[in-house]
Amino acid sequence: MYKLNYLSIWILAGLMFMACSSEETTHDQENEITVTFKVRADLSVSTEPIDNPSKRAMTRAATLSGENLEDVVRLISYDIYKDGSRYKYGSSSFDPATETAPEGFGTFEEKLLPGTYTVLFYAYGKASDGVSLNNENTLNNFNITSGELELYEYCQSITVTTSTTSVDVTLRRVSALMSLQISDDPLPEVSYITVSLNANGFYYPGNKANNSNPANFNIIKSTHVVDGKLPVTNIYTVNPKNPATMTIYIRNANGDILGETNVSVPMYANRRSVVSGNLFTYLGDKTMTVTIDDNWGEDVIVPLN
Repeated sequence: MYKLNYLSIWILAGLMFMACSSEETTHDQENEITVTFKVRADLSVSTEPIDNPSKRAMTRAATLSGENLEDVVRLISYDIYKDGSRYKYGSSSFDPATETAPEGFGTFEEKLLPGTYTVLFYAYGKASDGVSLNNENTLNNFNITSGELELYEYCQSITVTTSTTSVDVTLRRVSALMSLQISDDPLPEVSYITVSLNANGFYYPGNKANNSNPANFNIIKSTHVVDGKLPVTNIYTVNPKNPATMTIYIRNANGDILGETNVSVPMYANRRSVVSGNLFTYLGDKTMTVTIDDNWGEDVIVPLN
């Protein structure tokens, strides 16, 4: 009888605990607030001369609202953190080659209790391939696992109250783009070039102090001659630490190296660094230029010699 009564007490305590937990859960759900997150991409930039950033600064607005967000990104994902651990998450994506953006792309709803949260939104540009980030469910462990990615980011602390109905999320591009644009025509024996970009990058949205310890990436791309012309070679890096070192190898059909050159490329988040000039006409005496341009910002020409 003693054992039976002892067991009964534990069963009764367990039932009471379950009842209390269920009541607390129901109570929490009743207090949840529906919050709408509205995503937009802000492509405003400030461009500064490389030699003396203090001389001047220019801005050029190019803001894209949520209604045409699909023209810029193909995937939007978010993580909501409470006390450092992931609390809610979600995503929306489409394949621009075969699909149109889903209805309401860029608008998300979540039920949240009143309190303070860290909200991380990130998006992949249309040029990005595959999944390249890993967050391990905690904000400070969220790091980049691939070098080439056109990435947009929003990371802010928000406080949800009973009057909170919506939050505006402004994504900013944190990737840089290196664009190799060769002016002269390839020599007949040239079949393709190999571009090796050695760069450092980081992605710690919850702990910017880790910027001092970036990961190293050696990104390699081959570009083949098409109809007697060499197409543009584009390579993305995330939050680059300058400068990046680019090596261009000129190759024949067998892959033999006919010539090579090294270029030091300054790269900045939300900038396109354009490396341009003649590559084939003067294999031993090339004149190349780096500019920071595109609709990302006004041209700034940087001679390399």
